[in-house]
Amino acid sequence: PGNENPPFAGVMIENMVEAQPVSGLADANLVFEALTEANITRFLAYFVPEDSPSVEGLSSTLEIGPVRSARPYYLDWAAEFDTLYGHVGSSPAAYELLRKKGVAGVQDLDQWYKSQYYFTKSGRPKPHHLYTSLELLRKAHDTEISTQKFDSWKFKNDASPDVRGNVSDIKIGYAAPYNVQWLYDKSPNSYKRVQWGGVHKDAQGREIVVKNIAVAFEEMKVLDDLGRKQFTTFGEGKGMVFQDGRVIVGTWKKPGAKADALAPGLPSARERMRWYDAQGQEVEFNGGTTWIEIVPTGYSVSY
Repeated sequence: PGNENPPFAGVMIENMVEAQPVSGLADANLVFEALTEANITRFLAYFVPEDSPSVEGLSSTLEIGPVRSARPYYLDWAAEFDTLYGHVGSSPAAYELLRKKGVAGVQDLDQWYKSQYYFTKSGRPKPHHLYTSLELLRKAHDTEISTQKFDSWKFKNDASPDVRGNVSDIKIGYAAPYNVQWLYDKSPNSYKRVQWGGVHKDAQGREIVVKNIAVAFEEMKVLDDLGRKQFTTFGEGKGMVFQDGRVIVGTWKKPGAKADALAPGLPSARERMRWYDAQGQEVEFNGGTTWIEIVPTGYSVSY
């Protein structure tokens, strides 16, 4: 109580082999993971840049990055939150949306135009050298945003230990080396991310640990010779939520129309993506970090 609705901001963070280890990712509150070109995953990670961080030991100078470029389908997810969207540059389609049309719910924080909120990190090769920090995101939020409104998911308390399940090894079937495992630990009721040959740690040495893993299977289309992609970010499809050592199999839904679509009368991209169980009841998430895996239809998720 008293800490509801803090300021928060989203940042595009890359996951290329050459970018490892990335910084700050273990302290994100919410993460979308999806494929970009060459079947490399990229993260849209949200952080709470409070003056006095609520996470013990988390410094306001925490580095976040490397920061990379925008893609249109990430804008459809970012539009849900009506807050800063940090990135450096864009694909041509994303640039067209952000610079010429604007996207409702996306407060553009492009390093090309707002370089004061970013810095280059010595010792990192280009283009893996651009970073931001919690401190810079807080300054950007205080300066660039006047209001921030969004619809919440539903939340619940963790299941009691006696009813927690044993679904403990979740494999997300992205192509190697971007394939991911999540290992469940029943005692703290949390999941550790495994990639790069072990538990995935960021550059600060912090393990990536989450409370919920939400999966959305979406149709993916490759648009050009560079491998740029398109996802069916609206409508509904097969969904899964892993929490409390169990799996809920049902659907994900996101009503609305794409940011570049002329669709009078339809809800906008600002509608939240939500998950529902097999009976059509909205899934309640555990308090804590949630990781959203956007998985192309036909790819595997095993457990």
